[in-house]
Amino acid sequence: MGSGLDGRRERSGPIAYMASNGIAANLPMMGIIAAGLVSLTGIDREASPTTPFYLYPPDNDDPRSDRG
Repeated sequence: MGSGLDGRRERSGPIAYMASNGIAANLPMMGIIAAGLVSLTGIDREASPTTPFYLYPPDNDDPRSDRG
């Protein structure tokens, strides 16, 4: 790595490149946002989700599950 005029090391690499170039940093950000928006179309929503509670029997060792 080279040294600058003031004695500090010159930074190189993808982070330094994106820090010095605003367009290069914004392109991946826009891609991530677009991918998130596209993924929203595949999410199913339910007004009242149904859970089959009969699959989960009560835990008899739990003191909160007293029934009598």
